[in-house]
Amino acid sequence: MKRLHPSLRKMNAQCSGISHHMMFSTQYVVEMMQMVEKHHRNKKPFFQLFIESVKEHLNDVTTHSKSGASEYEMYFNYMLQYHSDLVSIRQLNWKNVKHNYDVVNEPNVYNYDFVSIAYYL
Repeated sequence: MKRLHPSLRKMNAQCSGISHHMMFSTQYVVEMMQMVEKHHRNKKPFFQLFIESVKEHLNDVTTHSKSGASEYEMYFNYMLQYHSDLVSIRQLNWKNVKHNYDVVNEPNVYNYDFVSIAYYL
């Protein structure tokens, strides 16, 4: 985030913006993208700056083993920083399963807000 704009930072150490779902508002996504582009003197579009920041991150030997970027994390922290009055963080009860038939066989399936079928399990 800091590679894109110096004001962007993690706003809540206990929460991650990386989730199975998030509501995005086009108005604030555009606002965030324009803020980043303006910081970079509008020389490149946001998507290109985003990709280049990940490449730069991956070339850094001190951080290359860590994840490069998350648009969810960036938007989450942007909203917490600039529009916290519009944000509501909810804790959901969820579970990842490997196959769709695992959902049916899950004894507590109705206790979850959602169940995801995850290919990596």
